[in-house]
Amino acid sequence: FRNIDDRISILTLTGSCSFCNLKQGNLSDKDLTGADLRYTTLIEANLSNVNLNGANLHNANFSRANLNGVDLSDKDLTGINLSEVNLTKTNFTGSIMRYVNLSKANLFKANMHHVNLTDANLDEANLIGANLAGANLNGVDFSYMNLTDVDIYNASFVGANLKGVDLSNKDLSGSNFSGVDLSNTNLTR
Repeated sequence: FRNIDDRISILTLTGSCSFCNLKQGNLSDKDLTGADLRYTTLIEANLSNVNLNGANLHNANFSRANLNGVDLSDKDLTGINLSEVNLTKTNFTGSIMRYVNLSKANLFKANMHHVNLTDANLDEANLIGANLAGANLNGVDFSYMNLTDVDIYNASFVGANLKGVDLSNKDLSGSNFSGVDLSNTNLTR
């Protein structure tokens, strides 16, 4: 299909568009429940208020997309690209986000309670005010990251890099720091 509108129409009719290029497409307010969006390119697409319940999003590329009002809780988001996406106050509770690219993403006050972010890329991401309580953060590089007002109690940081991070006055109860690089990390109470 030559134009983006035709591809979006096929997607909404069939629920399948794996490996599609929907770059800059307008999918706002669409019901994509159960849609197959594996490996789909959604760079700079408008997905505001889209229903993605039960959708297969493995390795989809949402770089610079608009995901305003999208519920991303309890989803398998393994390998997706959310770089440079504004995810302010987005609910990710309980989601699997292994190997996700969140570089330069705005996660201000995002709810990431009990999220699995193993080996995720958070390079230059804004996590101020995010809730990472109970999250699996194994292997994540947080070096010199600003974790102001970030909740991290009961989180697992096995093999993570927290070099140069200010963890002063944080509730670290129940957190696992096995094999973590804590050099130049402020742990004062």
